[in-house]
Amino acid sequence: MIKQNIALTVDVVALSMDGEEPRTVLLIKRKNPPFQDHWALPGGFVDPGESPETAARRELQEETRLKVKDIRQIGTYGEPDRDPRGQTVSVAFVAPVTGEPKVAAADDASDVGWFDLANLPPLAFDHDRIIADGLKAQTETYRYAYPHPAVTTDIVIFSIRKDELNVLLIKRDIAPFKGKWALPGGFVRLDESLEQCATRELAEETGVKNVYLEQLYSFGAPKRDPRERVITVAYFALIPSGKIDLKPTTDAADAQWFPVSDLPALSFDHDQILDVARERLTAKLDYSNIVFQFLPKEFTLSQVQSIYEIIQGTEIDKRNFRKWLDSHFTLKDTGKMQRGGAHRPAKLFSHVGGKGVETFN
Repeated sequence: MIKQNIALTVDVVALSMDGEEPRTVLLIKRKNPPFQDHWALPGGFVDPGESPETAARRELQEETRLKVKDIRQIGTYGEPDRDPRGQTVSVAFVAPVTGEPKVAAADDASDVGWFDLANLPPLAFDHDRIIADGLKAQTETYRYAYPHPAVTTDIVIFSIRKDELNVLLIKRDIAPFKGKWALPGGFVRLDESLEQCATRELAEETGVKNVYLEQLYSFGAPKRDPRERVITVAYFALIPSGKIDLKPTTDAADAQWFPVSDLPALSFDHDQILDVARERLTAKLDYSNIVFQFLPKEFTLSQVQSIYEIIQGTEIDKRNFRKWLDSHFTLKDTGKMQRGGAHRPAKLFSHVGGKGVETFN
């Protein structure tokens, strides 16, 4: 008796969302038998050594050119007569997206398009059932007794470049505000904390990792995001920009430093978030060790004063500043000198502690 092998496939219910409501579903027209020239969900066979989720993402991209950030499994389907080629078991996924992203037919698809859920064409295999289950799973995720707003994080990263205070911005690669500049950030996943989301989004959109983030403020104006009701929790951080290699990915087409004195138009309410971050940064100079986040491990006193002047936007009396610095921080003379340029050699110091000031890690 010959044992029949059961093939493993994947199908993806990509749903275009209008707020919390699914409006359209992405379908492909099959190029090959069975069901040639019939409409179906994107999907295909799982390759050896490949997980179903990896296969689902790959097939979706290969057949429609669509990349998705969020995707989750909704069930398995293995009725004996579901596939005329032989016994298959399909692992189905739902992938909600904002709007109707641009797609293009490729690989096993001769055509591709977004279809109104209320007016679907006849579908191949058991894909009508899979779509119904995908809709149910998506709806149950977001339907509660009381409406729930979505939650995002946005991150303000400051640095000093060419004697100016700079902020890190990304150019958005998706709607809304596609092609416009914004702060790095994104939606909080169901299985992660706010800080984990901020850390992940910062790494995905800019390549910046291993940065201490401090929570700044929450912003929740009802119409701050044209997609839906969104509350964002903002974070900020300070880094020496010279050590950062920017590598934008996922939803960002570019990532660049901009002087805060010469910014492009910002998306959403990110100008307001940036204003609050600058106010917090300036205030922290007086009661924390935050200034040392901008400096190398060994620095001159003139470098410290320069940071204060750049952030506050005003000149400071050298003698009074040195007295204030000595009363707030413990600095160690390293015994080294900074030489070079037209200036006299200057002593190099290191920061070893504060005197009743808040510590910014």
